[in-house]
Amino acid sequence: MIKMPVIQDIRQMHRDGMSIAEISRKTNVSEPTVRKYVRMEDLSPKVPAKRRVPSMLDDYAPLIDKWLEEDRRNWHRQRHTAQRVFEHLVAEYGFEGSYSTVQRHVKRYREEHKGSASQYLNQDWPPGEMQVDFGQADFRIVGVRTRMHDLVCAFPFSNVGLAQVFYGETAGCVCEGLIAVFEHIRGVPRKIVFDNATGVGRKICGVISTSKLFSAFAAHYGFSYAFCNPNAGHEKGSVENKVGAIRRSLFVPIPQFDNVRRYNRRLLDMSMRHSDKPHYRKGESQLALFEEDCFALSPLPDSRFAAVSYTRHKADKYGNVVLDGRHRYSTDPAYANCRLIVAPARSTSTHTTPRGPISSPACAAGATSPPSRLIP
Repeated sequence: MIKMPVIQDIRQMHRDGMSIAEISRKTNVSEPTVRKYVRMEDLSPKVPAKRRVPSMLDDYAPLIDKWLEEDRRNWHRQRHTAQRVFEHLVAEYGFEGSYSTVQRHVKRYREEHKGSASQYLNQDWPPGEMQVDFGQADFRIVGVRTRMHDLVCAFPFSNVGLAQVFYGETAGCVCEGLIAVFEHIRGVPRKIVFDNATGVGRKICGVISTSKLFSAFAAHYGFSYAFCNPNAGHEKGSVENKVGAIRRSLFVPIPQFDNVRRYNRRLLDMSMRHSDKPHYRKGESQLALFEEDCFALSPLPDSRFAAVSYTRHKADKYGNVVLDGRHRYSTDPAYANCRLIVAPARSTSTHTTPRGPISSPACAAGATSPPSRLIP
């Protein structure tokens, strides 16, 4: 199994018109493997089949990562080599493993944290590029006042913005919101710029790190992405302004509803009506300019991405599991003391079977106590 960034590069090169043989040479991946990932229609996360075999290095990995993280702020000639990391562990921490184990970990860390020139912020905003950020606003859900997180997607070229509301700012929420926007506008932006604090990832010391779910999501829909520098809101001024404008225009007075999913569908239409006005600088209609944005979009893939992450949890003696340290869900007493694979759900339907549709505590739309998929 090759790494997700390599799969993303393979699919992007194919979309750019490269041949299979040329992609194979550039990525050092065999041609049959290249064809496999080019033809793959669904990159949604799969249920993990087998637990990773524990390594002697597991207890030392956080310490090694800390050293390597600190190295990025040091002169390049005074950084840890794999040999120096190994000697340090043996001399000061009594490590009894082999040098090759340490070497593989150091190599993997550096491959995962190296930057890419294609991820730098581009200040020129042609049609079809999008900025994304979160805001907050209060809503009354079934009569209860709740502070929610609104995901705002702005197109700087036309100044059109679309919003979706969630309970949190996780990678799953971002992916769900973007899927709704993509399907509403019937296309995928070629490039998306994110705030450095969103749940999908961040840029630290020039190095971009993203969640597994978002990496698969970006490869599935085929867009490039970038993150703003920390404390640099001016780099995405369009969406910063749009967050405030949508809150003042669409969330005042406080909206009232009983189902978040239905409200989110209405919110997309409300956002488009809010954009029916002249552009603040160009003078043309924002919706007319948005047609150019839509013309520059990439087509939607044939299959819809399943924005779900699988985690392992142990049920207590009653068959209950706790998610995020605070959400308790009941499974079946037969699963008492069993280790389960739990998938935060997207559906709001309640099912009694362990493999039924599922719903996320952070992203649930219309369910106050969403169920979860549990697999023994």
